[in-house]
Amino acid sequence: MKKIVFVLLGCVALSIVMAQSTANTHIIIAKKQAVTNQLSYAGIIDPLETQVVTSTEEGTIDHLNFQYGQPVQAGQLLFEVNSKKFQDNFITALKTYLTAKQQFHQAETKQQEQGELWKYGLISRDVYTSVQAEYYNDELALLQAEQALVSMLRAHKSIQIDYQDLELRDIEQLKKILYSRMQSDVKVYASTSGIALIPSKNANQGLGDAAGSATAAGPVVQGSAVQQNQAVLAIGNLNGMTINIDVNEIYVNELTPGLKAVITSVAFPGVTLHGDITRVGSQATSNGSSDIPTFPVVVKVPTLTPAQRAVIRVGMSADVRLIITEAPKITIPINAVIQKNGQSYVDLQTATGITQQVVTTGETTVNSVVIVSGLKEGDAVVAPN
Repeated sequence: MKKIVFVLLGCVALSIVMAQSTANTHIIIAKKQAVTNQLSYAGIIDPLETQVVTSTEEGTIDHLNFQYGQPVQAGQLLFEVNSKKFQDNFITALKTYLTAKQQFHQAETKQQEQGELWKYGLISRDVYTSVQAEYYNDELALLQAEQALVSMLRAHKSIQIDYQDLELRDIEQLKKILYSRMQSDVKVYASTSGIALIPSKNANQGLGDAAGSATAAGPVVQGSAVQQNQAVLAIGNLNGMTINIDVNEIYVNELTPGLKAVITSVAFPGVTLHGDITRVGSQATSNGSSDIPTFPVVVKVPTLTPAQRAVIRVGMSADVRLIITEAPKITIPINAVIQKNGQSYVDLQTATGITQQVVTTGETTVNSVVIVSGLKEGDAVVAPN
């Protein structure tokens, strides 16, 4: 009788253990799911597009008609440069053109006269050929002088002269032109609308650091000495924005133009912006804080609402989240994977009971893990509750 009681007690205890085991687990049916990976980076907000405005001549800033950080309009006079070098070059170019024009007209007349003489045999062919050569040389010199003058006039649209009707003998008219040039500055106008910004450090590369000049990045003021082609300001398009980030070599090949980005910042809390990667660099840039090479990646937000433009400013910090969606893979809860003797296992529910299956794991998140091999869709995985 005692033996029967012991057997019954044993069965009851086993049933309790099995019930507890079943209550502490549940079945996960293995299936492929889209794997989403998020990468986070920090960057600085720049305009959507930037156009650098340079001084067309060497000289001194005589007048500024803009303020850094304020809007400018297309066609607006931005600044004027008092350039003695340009004035001298203009006078030289005009004088060279008019002299070449006069010499060409003289050579043209002479060539016509000598042509008539040669036609009737009054001069030798060698004499006529020499006159022709002078005519062609003077024509070429005129073309070169005109091209130099036209290039200068195109670069400085404020100079309005009908040079083709001018001759050296038009002394009074030439005096007026030259006097007006000596009294006026080189004017630079805005070709687009936007915000006037201080140019970047790279804008003046190759200009040197001549004494008294403002070649370093920074604002210019009235009286600043400037070199030819020196950046004076940049006009930024703030209808959208650009963020440059550095991505290390481990992840750069996962990024492609068109990949979506989410941008936030402590500078404008509560505002979430959506943009896209527009360019992924093919050459690594130096990174003093890390031995891992990084690549420049450009993220653009094409449009900002008026409310967003009111709180977002150039130079603010930004947090960029890149969302990478990979091909569907079998993903299970991370606590369903058992580590034993350096290998990964899962418990599979089969028709005959629970069996352990060796698996190879891939990308891991806080809650889930990708199974690279060892499972197929439809497998029943036993996972803890």
